[in-house]
Amino acid sequence: MMDRIIGKQGSENVAALLGSTQDLGRLSISASERLANFHLDRLRGISDMYLSELRALLEIKDATSFQEYLNSRARIPEELTKQIQEDIQALLEMSSEYSAEARKILQPKLPNNGGKVKKAA
Repeated sequence: MMDRIIGKQGSENVAALLGSTQDLGRLSISASERLANFHLDRLRGISDMYLSELRALLEIKDATSFQEYLNSRARIPEELTKQIQEDIQALLEMSSEYSAEARKILQPKLPNNGGKVKKAA
């Protein structure tokens, strides 16, 4: 019936577009899952860090152990800064991979070979 309404070529174009849409949907779901897992891993790491801090606080028995606790906290900002830098890099890589994969899916389907306009002779 679709062939009668939009013609055979139109029907093929719609089928190709739907295929691309489904491929892009699969890519988006996969990227969303990957991003959710990334965030869950980071949340787990932060939770572990805070629980470790609470355990360390419970180990304070006197002035000496309190001073040791304070001295050991000096590394925390450095570790957090390093983790943030690694996280940013990982997110940038995920974003680049998603963009590249989406481009691979969509480029062949776009008119004029992905929007590249040919100049008339």
